[in-house]
Amino acid sequence: MKTKLIIAALAALTALPFVAVAETPPPVRYLTDSAVSASQSLFEKVSGTVWIYDYGKGKMEFGFSPDGNITLVDEWDGTTWRVISPNEIVLHSKGDRLALLSFNKDLTTFKSKGWSGKPSTGKATGKTLESEG
Repeated sequence: MKTKLIIAALAALTALPFVAVAETPPPVRYLTDSAVSASQSLFEKVSGTVWIYDYGKGKMEFGFSPDGNITLVDEWDGTTWRVISPNEIVLHSKGDRLALLSFNKDLTTFKSKGWSGKPSTGKATGKTLESEG
């Protein structure tokens, strides 16, 4: 019964880029209505926005496209993003590398481990992809 409720809740969010899996992964397993709503808030907050990614050796701007792709960084061509919890997004590169972005409660900054496994951070620029295009 609980699994059916979770699947129904996720189905209501089909416009959101979620990871599709056969079994419900641990970060989604116990989603409540408020967690689903908060996940949708994260999607709405970052979708179409530009962020600065600080990976230690430098900084770059990237965008969260509403279609689930990462934009503005040629080296990240083919990289997708998925909301997996109310404050977490997973980036998935063409080379099957994963990066978990953990956002603060205001959804204005994140901490992560870069592709190399070293700590990295990010923050919202206040710009949108429309203004960059």
